[in-house]
Amino acid sequence: MLHPNAPLGQAQVSAWATGLSQLDASVEGSEVTQETEERATVEVTVSAQGQTQPVTLDMRTANGEWRVYSVAGF
Repeated sequence: MLHPNAPLGQAQVSAWATGLSQLDASVEGSEVTQETEERATVEVTVSAQGQTQPVTLDMRTANGEWRVYSVAGF
């Protein structure tokens, strides 16, 4: 789910997710590279159309749950 204070709008995230589904993309792996009580950085390896690409998720807590704050690299 998207963090309520995220700079991305819900429409942008929906468009990104739709694009991924049309590319037949899959997640090859993920790793939490930094974590505090309120923030975490997750490195995700995404494979699409024969190519592998790293994607960085900036996660932040909201109401006690981890939420996506921003996405970089895709």
